[in-house]
Amino acid sequence: LVQGQQNASSQPVSFDLGSTSSKGARTSALPALDYDSAFYRAVVNIHREEWDEAAISIDAARKAMDSRFTALLTESYKRAYPSMVAAQTLSELEEIVSFRQFELRKNSVARPHTTGPIEIKKARQHLINVWRQRLDGCRVDAEVHSEILAVRSLVLGPSDEVDATITLAALSRQAEAYQLAERTLLEPLEQMKVSLNSPTFGIGTPSDLQIGLVINPGESAERLVNEDVVRIRSGPTHDQYCQQLFSQAGGEEALFVQHKLYFAFIEHLWETERRDEAMTRLGLLCNIVDLTTHCAKAKTSNDLRVSCWLRYGDWKLALNPPGSDLPDSLAKDVLVSYKRATDVAISDNYRAFHSWALINFRLAEQFNDKDRGTTSASKPSMIQHHVIAAVKGFVRAISVGTKRWSASVQQDLLNLLSCLFKHGELDDVSQTINEGLESIEIEAWLGVLPQLLARIHIKSTAVRSVLHPLLVRLGTKHPQAMMYPLSVLLKSPVTDRKVAAESLMNSLKAHSNALVEASLMVSSELIRVAILWLELWHEGLEDAS
Repeated sequence: LVQGQQNASSQPVSFDLGSTSSKGARTSALPALDYDSAFYRAVVNIHREEWDEAAISIDAARKAMDSRFTALLTESYKRAYPSMVAAQTLSELEEIVSFRQFELRKNSVARPHTTGPIEIKKARQHLINVWRQRLDGCRVDAEVHSEILAVRSLVLGPSDEVDATITLAALSRQAEAYQLAERTLLEPLEQMKVSLNSPTFGIGTPSDLQIGLVINPGESAERLVNEDVVRIRSGPTHDQYCQQLFSQAGGEEALFVQHKLYFAFIEHLWETERRDEAMTRLGLLCNIVDLTTHCAKAKTSNDLRVSCWLRYGDWKLALNPPGSDLPDSLAKDVLVSYKRATDVAISDNYRAFHSWALINFRLAEQFNDKDRGTTSASKPSMIQHHVIAAVKGFVRAISVGTKRWSASVQQDLLNLLSCLFKHGELDDVSQTINEGLESIEIEAWLGVLPQLLARIHIKSTAVRSVLHPLLVRLGTKHPQAMMYPLSVLLKSPVTDRKVAAESLMNSLKAHSNALVEASLMVSSELIRVAILWLELWHEGLEDAS
């Protein structure tokens, strides 16, 4: 019995590693009525295609856990959750048995021009989709995901559930199981027979290819910001090399899977303080992913391409001491990285435009706060270029932002207003903002309405040409949102603010006169009820004195 328990404790490690050759010998030493024994016997039976025995072992495992599961469930859901995961893995073993039997049955009768392979592919994809939805509902825990994915590896290959594998590595890293996280990412690459130092990941590529970006080393920041001067080096030789990489990997999709796993491994290196190696590997991966995406027929790796360049720019910024100005060389590297992420072929990625706008806004603020030795004529020009780029980036980010990024979109709106209020008098800034407002839904401005109304008395003509038409549009679509703050501003002691509020209120009366009159009456009545006659007399005497 002791020997059986020792074998049972060592079996999960062997199972996760995919070692199935010794399962039969090990399960023979397990206790006959133990859950582990029945479970691993079922796994061995599935490998041996002994379907009836596998079903018997699954039933035996379910009976072995029944009494304990029931007792734990009466105590609490939390304590019973591991048993619930075990019950789920038993159900998935039954699904695996059904799928394998279906697969064998279709293969045995398959003939040329039959639909057997198509039906198997559909059944496999349906099973994967069901398993993905089920995993999304599980607890976000490394141990739970590890147990479930280990069972599914009986059917799925290393490229079938890449996202789940990457999630498991991230969860293991959060649990400080760094070796497990690294092993989780490297095992699929080993099964695909890919070396970490191979040309697949940009290491050891032929020097005559000169893979990378075409950019003038002395390129100015103004041209980087305003013109399309960052391009990928391509030609017939590069296309031929890409086809060679696709062929070695087994197709475009397989190469994309390998790059995705390798990118997750690079992130693991960064998180485990191996940052120099991570930066070196990521720089090479960015170039090779850029090249293969350019040559690929299906643009499935666009998201990975954006993620690589964004991460490279983020890590470059992280190397700069917090609170210090960005050196010119570092600012240029970050601009190039984010510029590639906002490529015109990838027009709907929020994070790309958000990061591009933020770095330009930061550089504009940096040049505005501190004279970096430039002439008085060139300094405003540099600020103007970065502000216009930031405005375009914020507008694009706000227009493509979704509920997932709602908090960040709010930050973009506030930064866009900062560009307007601080730099609106610069040439073309207010015009660029006016042009971009058309692509932003008017409802987005409701969240920053207090900030808009706080500046309605601003004297700058350029800023007022943007602010007041925007408030008029907002009042036309949502007059009820404007009524209370405007009624307060009508009683402001600041003359300019009161005049601006009256102008906006008159624009509201043009289409919502009944609402305006009712709101003003309610406001005045509330004030009348709240202030006593005695207080009015005292206020009048103080004013008279």
